[in-house]
Amino acid sequence: MIKENISIEELIELHEKNNVKISKIEFDGTEFYTYQLNFLYKTITSNKNIQYYLKVVFKYRISRRRSLIVILQEYFYKDIAYPEDLILEFYENKANSRFFVDNRDKKSFKTAQEIHPKKPREYYEDKNHQMKEYIKSLELLYLLADSIFEKKEAIEPFIKLYHDLIDK
Repeated sequence: MIKENISIEELIELHEKNNVKISKIEFDGTEFYTYQLNFLYKTITSNKNIQYYLKVVFKYRISRRRSLIVILQEYFYKDIAYPEDLILEFYENKANSRFFVDNRDKKSFKTAQEIHPKKPREYYEDKNHQMKEYIKSLELLYLLADSIFEKKEAIEPFIKLYHDLIDK
């Protein structure tokens, strides 16, 4: 995710969030990495006009499952089922390039249907605990939907799904 023309206040606020990892900051064609943020902060605070030339590249820090839910939602929000020939590794690579993925355990959630079921009520019919865990995974994504989804057309069906699940 790339955010341009960010103020220093927004940058510091973004840096302090637990679910965001700033991977680099660009200023006047020069790339700065997180360990250089303090130096940059001191430079910018001495000249407030500099801040309008910043370009920040950051990644949300989320779990493997959440990252894949976002990617699968964006690619398959219109479909009623996942393709049988779906290669999960392709979507994992997309998730890894876009997010800082925590908890990369691949023992669980081996298929798209296990990660983000197309019909979650049917899939978790007799598995209340797993349904609660799934809803918990969706909750953070719901709260960040406007900034975490790149394909905006996938947001509305995602929000509808989330509301359908929590409204029982």
